[in-house]
Amino acid sequence: MTPETRTILADLGASFLLLLVFVALCLATVVLYLVWRGVKMGRVQGPVYMVQVLDYIRAAEDSARDLSETSIEPQVRIVTTWAGLKAGARALIHGPGAFESPPGEDESPPV
Repeated sequence: MTPETRTILADLGASFLLLLVFVALCLATVVLYLVWRGVKMGRVQGPVYMVQVLDYIRAAEDSARDLSETSIEPQVRIVTTWAGLKAGARALIHGPGAFESPPGEDESPPV
């Protein structure tokens, strides 16, 4: 390979690299333009869509609240009923003062 051939091939390779850089810069320009247009469109149409999003969020909160009430409320009712039955049984067995603190103990926690 002669020195002239090497020089021609190096110049051709550099030209292809510069073409690749030019294409990448053109793509970056197009992407930035599209982002700018999207932000501009979002500023104009954002409030309209925000109302729809808030309605969707409220509906999701209501359905989650209904689901938790229907699934947790029976369990809470069972636990409180069980605690009430235990307290009633303890009062029947130990008498009416079963839940009072022993003499000499303060009922309020220390400060």
